[in-house]
Amino acid sequence: EIGEYSGAGCIRGREDRIIKYISTDTRELSAGDLFVALRGKKSDGANYAKHAERLGAYTLSCNPDSTLTVKDTGDALLRIAKGYKTKLRNLSYTVGITGSVGKTTTKEFLAVICAEKYKTHKTNGNHNNLIGLPMTILSAPEDTELLILEMGMNTSGEISRLSKCATPDVGIITNIGTAHIGLLGSREAIAAAKLEILDGMDGGKLVIPYVEPLLSDVPCKLTFSSSDNNADIYVESHGAQIEVYSNDTNSYADFSPIGKHFLDCAAAALAASQAINVDLEYAIRRLSLISSDNLRQSLVFMKDFTILDDSYNASLESVRADLLMLGDTKGYPHLGALIGNVFELGVHSPRIHKEIGKFAGSCGLDQLYLIGDCSDDVISGATSVGFPADRIFTNYDLSDPSLTARQIYENHLPGELILFKASNRAGLWRVIEILKEMEKD
Repeated sequence: EIGEYSGAGCIRGREDRIIKYISTDTRELSAGDLFVALRGKKSDGANYAKHAERLGAYTLSCNPDSTLTVKDTGDALLRIAKGYKTKLRNLSYTVGITGSVGKTTTKEFLAVICAEKYKTHKTNGNHNNLIGLPMTILSAPEDTELLILEMGMNTSGEISRLSKCATPDVGIITNIGTAHIGLLGSREAIAAAKLEILDGMDGGKLVIPYVEPLLSDVPCKLTFSSSDNNADIYVESHGAQIEVYSNDTNSYADFSPIGKHFLDCAAAALAASQAINVDLEYAIRRLSLISSDNLRQSLVFMKDFTILDDSYNASLESVRADLLMLGDTKGYPHLGALIGNVFELGVHSPRIHKEIGKFAGSCGLDQLYLIGDCSDDVISGATSVGFPADRIFTNYDLSDPSLTARQIYENHLPGELILFKASNRAGLWRVIEILKEMEKD
């Protein structure tokens, strides 16, 4: 079956063996597993095929002496995962989620809504690329009834390949932002790339934001919003509760996550639940079960201040959303933000970092900490809206996180809540680790 799915031109031995586990990492292998030798930017998995065979594993690579020989191991992995998905006899629905911001949160919210109705298997963490998505499918238990799959991208064509592998029954586009605009050139190109999710869908509903004109012509759509009550699912905040409106109902639910972007994610998840036959009243009640465990943001408690860490990824839209959430957070006498580089913006980088600075400077922060060579653009934006320059602490060198840690440790205000936000490549986690060590001294 794997030979057939992968399109292997050569199958050495041609004997039936049950494969219990497939991996792209020889460190995870046991005898009888299958090693898929992927070719990356830094290394070629084919160089480890002999080692995998010495461990007793079967091998799939471009080498003619492997158990399975293919032309493209990355494509073969996608094809194997697609083939395995057809063997999940209890599978009722597959939901694919893409978008510039909010994929992970929407996935987690939808999983909470559906956990009791369907045996649910979802993307773990951020494993949403051309390796992570097929590996997520391949790790699905045989009794899976609902697959929820994130689909990330860097360039055009990637979502198409992921969608053709996953063949979603329902697609979600959380939003069209500016993430990867340096690679794609415009929001219009980003929208076109996100719409590639349709390439693997045979009919089915596409869940989209109501207020996004770049998606207005999409057929077979369900819309969501937290700002326009004309959407199919409209969510409105009332303190610690939300009210949900649809064509035939409105109902309340306890909902503790703060911030408009969480409302949008909740609305998207509710809309998707309608497309997979979940009763809306039931879905709304399930939202009250959502907790901090379902959110990517995490709180790190220091002796005299608190870090709100959302430094996995960043875009203009997600920085704005996090700063709004910070401003809505109660119980902290002072608010600050550590903002690092947002990567993959190309020629748009100065403009977008200046916009980030303007927003940060006008949302009620007491202090602003900056790291990276884009800091001057952020400073320009912040000071242009009146943020005091003497409350900005700057480190231009991403390779020296200890300087930023010292700046925060020596200048934080008592009880300050500090948002950490940047692209993952900025490595803000290093600042957190250094701060923890400093508090031990």
